[in-house]
Amino acid sequence: MANNLFISYDLTDPDKNFEAVAEAIQKLGDWGQIHPTLWYVRSEYTAEQATQMVWTVMQAGEDILTVIDTSNNSANWQNIDPDMAKFFEEKWNEG
Repeated sequence: MANNLFISYDLTDPDKNFEAVAEAIQKLGDWGQIHPTLWYVRSEYTAEQATQMVWTVMQAGEDILTVIDTSNNSANWQNIDPDMAKFFEEKWNEG
């Protein structure tokens, strides 16, 4: 089953690895670039799998990555602010 993924990122040095990140995202499935750092991908991968794949070409500790799977109501991320991560986890499935 294909998943609807929205992928957003922030690169500390966009000139250094913008193309590598774009290529990693494009490998996930059918894609569309909504704006420079927000993509939609129809993919067989989960949010967690997609995060792992894209994160390999990013700079750990500096860059930020968020993948939201709207098909399965799930999300995964790397290096977001800890307070935001806590907020996300608390509010995500709140009624």
